[in-house]
Amino acid sequence: MDEIVLAKLKTLTVLYAEDEDRIRRKISDSLEYYVKKVISVSNGEEALSAFNENKPDIILTDIIMPYMDGLEFVKKSTKKR
Repeated sequence: MDEIVLAKLKTLTVLYAEDEDRIRRKISDSLEYYVKKVISVSNGEEALSAFNENKPDIILTDIIMPYMDGLEFVKKSTKKR
């Protein structure tokens, strides 16, 4: 990967929402190699709370999750920006 791209990635915070524990751990571990910080959560309500607290640069979300689906989470988080 291009050094400039890697350097830019190392400045980013990613919020990753996924309700499947095994998938979440594997993806989070991979992301941590490339970005500054990964905030990993297991449902939409946790995602919205983490978003409000951390203001991440990038959101990666599952669609079907407990308590609040990924689409509703993204709608609520973008209203606050």
